[in-house]
Amino acid sequence: MTPASSEVDSLVVKTESRIDSASFRHMIESDFGVSGETPKERIEHLKELSVEGIAIMLESINKAVLGVEDSQLSHDKTIKIGDKSTLSPEHRYEVFSKLIETIKTTDESINPARIADALALGVVLLHPFNDGNGRTARTIGLIFRDNYDQADFSDDFNQVSESRDKLREKGGWMINGYIPKIEGDQSDPDTVTTYLNNLLTDEAEGSYVSCYGYEVAPLHSVEIPAVNLFEASEDAIIESYQDFKGDIVTLLKEIENGGAQDAYLGSGSHSDVYTIRHNDKTYAVRMQKPSGRKIEITNSHVMSGAKAKNLTGLEQILSASYEDGVIISEYVPGTHVGDLALDQIDSMPNGHLEALLQNRKAAMEAGIQFDSHPDNIIYDEVNGFTDIDYHALKELPGEVTRVDAMKTIIGSLDLTETHLYEEDDLKSKVYEGKKIALWKRVTTYIEGEFTKDEYDEIWTELVSKVNARQVGHTLSRKKAHPN
Repeated sequence: MTPASSEVDSLVVKTESRIDSASFRHMIESDFGVSGETPKERIEHLKELSVEGIAIMLESINKAVLGVEDSQLSHDKTIKIGDKSTLSPEHRYEVFSKLIETIKTTDESINPARIADALALGVVLLHPFNDGNGRTARTIGLIFRDNYDQADFSDDFNQVSESRDKLREKGGWMINGYIPKIEGDQSDPDTVTTYLNNLLTDEAEGSYVSCYGYEVAPLHSVEIPAVNLFEASEDAIIESYQDFKGDIVTLLKEIENGGAQDAYLGSGSHSDVYTIRHNDKTYAVRMQKPSGRKIEITNSHVMSGAKAKNLTGLEQILSASYEDGVIISEYVPGTHVGDLALDQIDSMPNGHLEALLQNRKAAMEAGIQFDSHPDNIIYDEVNGFTDIDYHALKELPGEVTRVDAMKTIIGSLDLTETHLYEEDDLKSKVYEGKKIALWKRVTTYIEGEFTKDEYDEIWTELVSKVNARQVGHTLSRKKAHPN
């Protein structure tokens, strides 16, 4: 006969010496190899364990949170949840094995919190321990959440690993456990297997209540800074990534094997840029270089891409992945301003400069900010100018004038920095010639479209920027060559 829960609690209390948070983390990392700085990394390590390995880890967690040395596994009795029967012992391993195999085959895009919830709900529905099933479920869920990496992890661990009755007495917040909302007989192995499997393949809306502040964790998730308030167009950029996922995987394999030279477009400060073909159309792909700013950089592109949606003269960002650090955009034909030939500069029509001005003004009014640099703008003799690197402001600016927009344009069409930092004397002279040609071409346009006072204000801005670049170049050379 199974002891009543109060009798079990009284037995446990006599020997209880619960593990502390630091020792618990050490156990999970050293005994089972489940480590990493993110929930996703820890899920990948979990997947490397065998079914038996994960079962042993759950049993170790159960003993640790109860503070007992003897196993609490019930090998021959069915444990009830209230008045509901759970799986009989002969079906537990089969259902558990199927759950673990499903977890092992989940796509990397599946939210670690959803996988953790499925495993925790598996513990609840299998109810394999005489005591501590709820604490074991809550604690396994914590391992694969961001809370595990935060400074207050110790407090969270103490909450989830404590019995609910004791926590209520202390006034703690963790007074609920995992509550499965399962239709059918919870003692039927097929019903339980189907339920757990659906948690990892469907949105499973309303299928359980979690003890972590929400009912159902999103099936797919990304790490997004809390300051970013999503708009529908931002959601669309993220959601569309699955359409390109196969093409990105193929590109990555080609890069690893050194076979993507034909697709390579160039490099920036944070990314290498390639092309891919998808549904008979060419797209540009930014593959972020390794850094600790992947989420921040991706988020900047997503926010700016949402603001720039359908604005003319701006590269259209179509898809992105926070986890992969990938940005996919429409391919923009043409030539970087710094690579234009002199005859292309001389024959540049006023209409292209006017369109650039109008497009910049509209974009700035929509909350777009431009990093004025010739590498960030492309010119095509048919289509004119397209900005390919821009950022979103958190708030909309006030009134934007044509003068304001023109000030950003002269920065984008200024080759001073390119000229100064070119070590090859011959190339430096070529850039110097292009710089002068662009200045002359833009001067002619400004003289015809702006007043004398506006003209002076615009060129004062340029002179200030050129002087700053020249001073910066001089200081850099002195630092590099002090003698």
